[in-house]
Amino acid sequence: MNYTILFMFISFSLFNIDLINLLIKNKLNNDTLYFLISNMILGISILIFYFYYKDLFISLLTSFLYMLNQFFIIRELKVIKQKYSLLSMPYYFFSIYVFSYILVTFFNL
Repeated sequence: MNYTILFMFISFSLFNIDLINLLIKNKLNNDTLYFLISNMILGISILIFYFYYKDLFISLLTSFLYMLNQFFIIRELKVIKQKYSLLSMPYYFFSIYVFSYILVTFFNL
C-alpha cells in the first residue's frame, strides 16, 4: 500500500509539472481543461464508490472511464506539444494500475 501511494505521488507530481509548463506557455485550451476537470471528478468518484459505498461494479466502470479519460488527456497533450510527453506517462500507468487493481478485486469475490 505504501508503494501505491508513493507511485501516485510521483506520477501526479510529474503530470503537474507538465501541466504547469503548458500553463506558463499559455497553451491550455478548453478541451484540455474539460479533460482535466473530468479527470478530477472521476478520481474522486472512484474513491467514493470503492471505499465509502464499497460498490465494486460502479467503481470498476468509473476506473475504466478514468483510464480512458487519461488516455484522452495524453492524446490532447500530444496535439498541443506536437510530441508525446514522458512526464505524463507515469500518471497514465497509474490509471491502468487502478483499473487493474479494481478489476482483480472485482473478480476475486
